[in-house]
Amino acid sequence: MKTSLVLSLFLFGMGGHVTVAMAQSPGAFTATGNMITGRFHHTATLLPNGKVLMAGGLYSTPPTQPSPFFGSLASAELYDPATGTFSPARDMKGEFADTATLLADGKVLITRGNPQGAGPYLSSAELYDPSVGTFTSVGYLNVNHTGPSATLLMNGKVLIAGGDIGDGDGASIRVELYDPATGTFTATGHLTAGREQNATRLLPDGTVLFAGGHGGVPVPGGGYDNLAGAEIYNPLRGAFSAVGAMLTGRDILGATLLNNGQVLITGGNEYYPFGAGGRDPQHPVVSVAELYTPAMLVPAPALFSLGGDGRGQGAIWHATTGEIASLSRAAVAGEILSMYTTSLADGSFNAPRVAIGGRLAQVLYFGAAPGYPGYYQMNFVVADGVAPGPTISVRLTYLARSSNAVTIAVK
Repeated sequence: MKTSLVLSLFLFGMGGHVTVAMAQSPGAFTATGNMITGRFHHTATLLPNGKVLMAGGLYSTPPTQPSPFFGSLASAELYDPATGTFSPARDMKGEFADTATLLADGKVLITRGNPQGAGPYLSSAELYDPSVGTFTSVGYLNVNHTGPSATLLMNGKVLIAGGDIGDGDGASIRVELYDPATGTFTATGHLTAGREQNATRLLPDGTVLFAGGHGGVPVPGGGYDNLAGAEIYNPLRGAFSAVGAMLTGRDILGATLLNNGQVLITGGNEYYPFGAGGRDPQHPVVSVAELYTPAMLVPAPALFSLGGDGRGQGAIWHATTGEIASLSRAAVAGEILSMYTTSLADGSFNAPRVAIGGRLAQVLYFGAAPGYPGYYQMNFVVADGVAPGPTISVRLTYLARSSNAVTIAVK
């Protein structure tokens, strides 16, 4: 069956709409291999090859020592889910890691602040290349950021924003962009308010939401409330603009992009514990939750099925023949499959992930589906090690949101 006819049948049978059914299953925790080095406040980045890079962080000496202390780590290690073991990676060029961002080419951008001021009083950056397993310095940022946010934009650049000016010197309004094509950092528009320990979330329309954080807002009677204000970064204009404030100011908060396109705001501290004034510095925690509704609501991606209900046998075909990957023509490891989906972004460097039977597939291409405005085609490779069977799950994840699950046959 030709791919264009496949999609036409699915859209006709579904009235142009997709019913998403999320599979539910009980969860369990099981032990896996131990890390080589005990560390906390480190970064953990899922690489395209399925391994996880752990970088930097802090360590502490045993409390039995006369003068216990915390120290920064330059070491890194890799977790391999295929073997359940950790192996050492090369050391980073510097200690600690404030941010770690997976780039479109599979490398990882790491930034770190320099609060001590040794050398240039600027944040430094380096790249980890998983193909050769090395870290390479990419120089310095334009200013110092301690604990900023780092967001991979749809255009492939990384937005480094806010954080602490130094280390306890106050929240920064400074923002810059890292361009992987040139390996350079350039300034972009300032935040409307200095923010650190705020929430940052890339939205499906390509803009970035910044909410809350602390920047020092004095209140009558002494003390400081955390920020309630929020703002949006528009990469097309390179500028920030304020949007409606949260009902409750907070920092160290959660911001989760929901399947319907809204953002769930949860938790945090209502006031800065070290500037509580007459209030209890031990109990500023917020339990109230809020919803932010963007100007454009974009639902999570959806996968099509033969039944038209988003469940069961998927509308996923062999790229070479156009035949459905069903029991009569099962897929095999190393083969290229194709499918259509929704809610991706044209020209996005934020690649979607496809899991077949729980194993990541290599995505070869994603882009607009020819002749079907608003729909997108994906070509991907069936990974080695996928268990054979007539109903192997296929699921798409994009911008941390999961699609419905459909099935294919694998032999």
